[in-house]
Amino acid sequence: NQYRVKEKMDSGENVSVEEFSKIFQEKVVGINHILALMVPWDTPIYNTRVWCIFEFYTALVNNCKLDIIFPETEKIKLVEAIKSSDGSNKLLST
Repeated sequence: NQYRVKEKMDSGENVSVEEFSKIFQEKVVGINHILALMVPWDTPIYNTRVWCIFEFYTALVNNCKLDIIFPETEKIKLVEAIKSSDGSNKLLST
């Protein structure tokens, strides 16, 4: 992961983007299943992290199984937002 790359770089080792991408892709394809945790439902932290976006992209282009998951509390909030009188506006504004 990104921490191992940083460790290598800190020790003076050069890690190219190509090398990192290849190794990461092999790991994602080997696992063949990504769980993307979306919390909070309306502004998921997952979508703000470059590492996570790269993981998501790698899974998509390699036809890996990709599950988007929410904690139960976030599912409830999402359903409440959908049921509210301005539910469609809330969904479209996120």
